[in-house]
Amino acid sequence: NDLRESVTHARRAVSSTELARVLNLYERAIQERADVDSRLSLERHESARQALDQTLARFQAENPAASTQALLPLIDAHKRSADSVLQFTRQRRDLLHRYAGLLTRMETRVKESVDREWKPTGRAAARQPLLDVRAQLIELRAAFASSGVLYADGPSTATIAKGEWALAETLRQHTETLRRGEGPAWFKGMNDDITALITVRGELIRTEARRLGALDRFGRESRRLIESLQVN
Repeated sequence: NDLRESVTHARRAVSSTELARVLNLYERAIQERADVDSRLSLERHESARQALDQTLARFQAENPAASTQALLPLIDAHKRSADSVLQFTRQRRDLLHRYAGLLTRMETRVKESVDREWKPTGRAAARQPLLDVRAQLIELRAAFASSGVLYADGPSTATIAKGEWALAETLRQHTETLRRGEGPAWFKGMNDDITALITVRGELIRTEARRLGALDRFGRESRRLIESLQVN
């Protein structure tokens, strides 16, 4: 009996070590997929998940005891958390792209107007309002580029919000000149884009909170799984 128990314990230790190794590779693939959105990272993620499923099936077959079967819901929850991390990371990446795209569209619109007003036939009175708007766009772009993680009450978020407000206020102060010089459609387009910027920033903040929450769960589950595998 002692020999049989020793052999069983040794086999369980080997299969636990193998499951821990494959689980670590899976977690690294998740991190890579979150960091880099590429075909290679996708292939590594899919391969690591398949390897984890196969290794877990062998682990179940070799270790039918209740203590080892208790790992199954933990690993299932861990995979769901991984999916959440990737989902919110993709959403965050898309929102950042949308915000940057809105800024680019506004910058292009202003640049074209500035270039037109600087021609010999341009109007000197229209130049300064455009330069003021361009200056606010430059500041907002710089705040966005250096923002990092956007917490609801974080300094980066406050700086971006302040930049959006300053841009909107500059447009408001020059309403008559800009509407007359660049046209109602131009002016409306700028204000619509500012509204869109504010909306996207709010979505970014909410998505960031969900992403960080999923990352926290993923890390806690990883530590718990490692402890459980060491016990088994």
